[in-house]
Amino acid sequence: MLYRVQYLPSFYEMLRNIEEYMVDHDRSDASIDRYRSTVFDTCEKFATFPNRGSRHDDVMPGLRTWNIEGETILAYVVEDAAFAVTFVGITYGGQNWMDIFSMRPLGRVQ
Repeated sequence: MLYRVQYLPSFYEMLRNIEEYMVDHDRSDASIDRYRSTVFDTCEKFATFPNRGSRHDDVMPGLRTWNIEGETILAYVVEDAAFAVTFVGITYGGQNWMDIFSMRPLGRVQ
């Protein structure tokens, strides 16, 4: 069975911040669009294999992470009983994701 892939508002907010950072550092619109597509394409693949990645219960119960191209960390929680993968956030370029996610309460899915 496929899992439902969903995103918390915090994920979208963090992605917007990354895109703004890229604009401020002269990344082209096409480059930013490719980045966004890569992020969402990667997330959608979790519908098939949701429990991949590394568990980080020490940071937040149920938290898993997945690395994209060595510069982006996707943070998500798998809810097997609900057949859902919820992406809670994203970090880029060396941000301290462990500190960010240990302080971030989970919100509601939009």
